[in-house]
Parts: sequence; C-alpha cells; structure tokens
Amino acid sequence: MTPPDTPRSPMPAPPVPVQPAQTSPDQTASMNERDEALWQRQEAARLGLGGDAADRQIAQALAQPLPVGLPPDFAARLAREVALQRAPSPAFEWTLAGLAVALLALAAGVVLHLDPELATGATTALAAPAGNGWLLWLAVALAAAAIRPSPIRPPRHP
Repeated sequence: MTPPDTPRSPMPAPPVPVQPAQTSPDQTASMNERDEALWQRQEAARLGLGGDAADRQIAQALAQPLPVGLPPDFAARLAREVALQRAPSPAFEWTLAGLAVALLALAAGVVLHLDPELATGATTALAAPAGNGWLLWLAVALAAAAIRPSPIRPPRHP
C-alpha cells in the first residue's frame, strides 16, 4: 500500500515481457524419442504384442464400442424427423421488421417535432433528390434488401 503523501502514477507500469521457453535440440530430440517410444508401446499393446498393463488397458478400452445407448437406426429416424418438420413461417420476421420500421418512424417524428430546424432541413433534402443522390440509392438498397432473398440464410420452402 502506498503512503497517502506519495503521488500515484496515472499510468500502470508496462508489463514485463515473458520469454518463451527455450528448448535445445538435444531436449527436442529427447522428447521426440520419448514420444516415439510411448507410441510404439501403445501400438504393441493394441496389437496384443506387449506393452505394460496401463497400455493394454487403454488399448482394450479403445477397442470397445462406446456405450452410447442409441438405437441402430438413430440416424435414419432423425433424418426422417427433420424431413417431416415444417419450415417456420416468415411472419414473425416480417412482424419484427414492421415493428422496427414503425419504431424508426416514431423516433424520426419525435426528433423532427422537437427540432423544427431539422424538419426544414429534412424536407429540403427530400425535395431535392438531384443534390442528394445518396438518399435515392439508400431507398433502392433498402427495397432490394427487402425483396431479394438473403445470401446468408438458405431459402425457406413451406
């Protein structure tokens, strides 16, 4: 804890760089040899040609099928269920889009009501599309996005 009369620095001390662990070529070769020996023991145990008790136990556990408890035709049943499901209706998405548009219109109305100068600027911008071509392009882009299917989501077929 710092004494009360000691000024504190507004900036924290920079972090001390940590050097990665350095391994020598001899250490790397030793690790590779140990890994190779372990792999050889595990393979020998898997083939029933040797290995210690732990290696044989691991090999035996890996040779047994997992006790999952799924029926043999699980994948076929799941595929049938998925094929029979109806695609969700896009009505919810359209409702959300309509609510978003209504909320934006309401917010724009409140802003325009509270700031009359902004209202005159907005009407001037809407009345002169030649000077503000971006407004027309924005409207075209929004209309195209509403009409065209999304490239991200697959089309839904009822």
